[in-house]
Amino acid sequence: MCSPSITPAFACATLLVLVSISCGDSDKTGDTALDSGSPYVYRDTGLWLDTSPQQADTAPPQDTAQEVVMESLALYPVQLTVEPGASFATRAVATMTGELLLDVEPSDCPITSSAPDVATVSEDGSVQALAPGDAILTASCLGQEANATIHVTEPGSLQVTVVDASTGSPLEGAMVVIGDTGVEFTDSAGFARLETSTGEGVNLSVWDDDHLPLTIMGTVSRELTVAITTYEDYQDEGATFSGNVDFSSVMEGAWDQVVAGLVVSSVQGNPMFMDIESLVYDEREIEFYGWPLTIPANVVVKSVAEDYSASASTGSFGAWSLAGPVGIADLTAAVSNVGDVLELLVNNLDNFSYGWTGLYEAETGGSLALDISPDHSFSEVVQVMVPDLPLGFSGDETPMVFILDEAPDDVFAVVGLGRGRGEVAALRAPEGVVAGAEHSWALVMAQVGGIGSGGAVACSMSELSAAYADPPSLLDVPTIDYFDGSTHEFALETDSRADLVGVVVEGGGGELRQVYLDRGAITDTLPASAFDFSYGETTWTLRALETTVDTFEGFASSGRLSDGDLKDILLGSVELAMSFEGTGGH
Repeated sequence: MCSPSITPAFACATLLVLVSISCGDSDKTGDTALDSGSPYVYRDTGLWLDTSPQQADTAPPQDTAQEVVMESLALYPVQLTVEPGASFATRAVATMTGELLLDVEPSDCPITSSAPDVATVSEDGSVQALAPGDAILTASCLGQEANATIHVTEPGSLQVTVVDASTGSPLEGAMVVIGDTGVEFTDSAGFARLETSTGEGVNLSVWDDDHLPLTIMGTVSRELTVAITTYEDYQDEGATFSGNVDFSSVMEGAWDQVVAGLVVSSVQGNPMFMDIESLVYDEREIEFYGWPLTIPANVVVKSVAEDYSASASTGSFGAWSLAGPVGIADLTAAVSNVGDVLELLVNNLDNFSYGWTGLYEAETGGSLALDISPDHSFSEVVQVMVPDLPLGFSGDETPMVFILDEAPDDVFAVVGLGRGRGEVAALRAPEGVVAGAEHSWALVMAQVGGIGSGGAVACSMSELSAAYADPPSLLDVPTIDYFDGSTHEFALETDSRADLVGVVVEGGGGELRQVYLDRGAITDTLPASAFDFSYGETTWTLRALETTVDTFEGFASSGRLSDGDLKDILLGSVELAMSFEGTGGH
């Protein structure tokens, strides 16, 4: 990032990345300085850099510097159609050497309009639409330029195309509503045109019999593609798979130990959306050397319970496993929840073996028989810088580190584990165990109250480089201040870094709604549903997402709001679920 207070230093077209520079907070790493003589450093806190006086008495060693050059610049949203009166934020993103993406502060990247009578740009990068016409916005920084196209239409109409989220096919007969009025139905091309009375943000809702109702709140875009999800896809229970574990390559334990392990499905789609509770499957009763023991069905014990059962989402998947000696007393005391299971495994991982089944296809409601053999040692070490716990955590939780190999078909196999704060040494299986994997990632997951507690979950992920990863900072935990079941009024607040926020509202009768809205503090009223929505105890599951590119309006206008579309551009996510008692109609 850039800072107006250091313009002379920033005039140079290169940046120097300096590792572990002292800057007041001794536990921070990945700080960036413009040059070794600058009195300032830049602390990486996600997608922007904060400035503070450098506290070190001497300049960092020159041999720790790596030259990083801005290779290109992009301006988001790339294109947008609005009406006069619309106001929205832009975002300039620089691509640095090594494909590092950094936000560039508006003060260091001036944005100009080719038609100031059509649309103007303020110093903070916000755009104000004034009159019908076209304007090209141009961002300039360090000799690089990026353009965005703004089309300001005649006031009075909003054009919507409704498609199925999984197939992209247009949906005919979907009901499209602005606020609680202005109802139109889509034609055979999924298209509908609605009247508007203002260029300011509106709440746009879409309903269809087979799909979850969706509301996009506060959008100024007047040409949108809205992708909605079928109930079947959203509630897909996937398939079950089961089999036996071959322990022949697993290290034997001491007299007070037993060989045990875990078998789990690969992560399908985006690892940041992984349900931590899914790492342990349904409970089962076994007889453990004459004593009854309740354990998850995907926890295995040599000579006692060598078979397993687990589940996978529909589509391409694989199963990973690990097994090794653990203390008998530890096993019997630590299989009640996923947090206990993971801690038990991490504490004994250096004597464990790893197994991978390869890829299979899971069909909804189907079942597969998969035997697995853990026969690779956890012989490699990955150093991961675990970010500090953000606001909303008590401060004593211990994050988990998952090392993932990305297999074909958007399948992620967990190949290593770690646990701790600061610089964590995570053990992983050798590279190449997961056939076809081209990328490896480190996923940091922290849960309020500890892993398995049911609290809010924050995730951050970055690609491994030379067995090292430094994921971005974790997002602050959101707050949902209230929801009134009668009036539908709500108030919530999310981390300002979140580029968009998704909410799933589940009513007391099981009815579902999806809502997309912008980041920050929001007080609004959820539009009435087209169908009965008996609230009772209503659960709001809120997910705030930090991306490498685009803005809320860019996502809203393009329809790029599904998990699959977000997979390759996410830096962080945080999820919170809260329930409210309410009464009232729709």
